[in-house]
Amino acid sequence: MQSLLEKNDSRTRAVTTPKDLSRVRKIGIAWYRREDYAEVRTAMIDGDVLPESYDDWLRCVSQVVTIEEAMGSAIVKATIAPKSFVDWCLATGQAADMQARTRFVNEAVEDFCRRR
Repeated sequence: MQSLLEKNDSRTRAVTTPKDLSRVRKIGIAWYRREDYAEVRTAMIDGDVLPESYDDWLRCVSQVVTIEEAMGSAIVKATIAPKSFVDWCLATGQAADMQARTRFVNEAVEDFCRRR
């Protein structure tokens, strides 16, 4: 498997892919940068549902990534930058919450798949 990085708009998608991506289940994951994590939690109306620290979040999400990759899934990491995400929510008429994060990630997966 190899890691790929793509940039589009304010989102970055990093993907670990097997050779034939078309036959693999794609799993989208909201991804945060360490330097943004506290601001992400503050910007989200449900930020309290996220782990308190970046390290705790990273530990949890890394377990999911490891399990999914072991099952052969392609991981699409949709980086959520606080300001860009809030702007995106306002532009799409959504609250900055779990539903919006899910939609954002799903769109990142769709964008990634269209480009392949």
